[in-house]
Amino acid sequence: MIRHLNNIFGLILIFAIGACSSEVKDYQLSAELPVIYPDYSFITIPYNVGPMNFEIQDEGRAFKAHLYTKTRSLWLDAREKSIIIPQKKWENLISNNTGDTLFIDLFRKDEQKHWH
Repeated sequence: MIRHLNNIFGLILIFAIGACSSEVKDYQLSAELPVIYPDYSFITIPYNVGPMNFEIQDEGRAFKAHLYTKTRSLWLDAREKSIIIPQKKWENLISNNTGDTLFIDLFRKDEQKHWH
């Protein structure tokens, strides 16, 4: 029997203002979802799936992704417009999360160097 994580990828575009750091701390939520490919919005994934890499199709100077569960957190900088999740970090993030939610928040820096 294949066990599944009931993880819903709630992708939220975050608005933030501040200097570039490993974390974006000051932000304002937006009701708009970012455009990504493939679109992982609100899906359920198997517990043993590989890293869910994706490409951001919105415009911006830089991008960050914050992936988190109730107990674990992972910040990633985009390479160009791609979020590439290292295998070991992915396994650590989703281990012991079967049946729970995985969240992804995306941050975008505009031409004026403000986070959105």
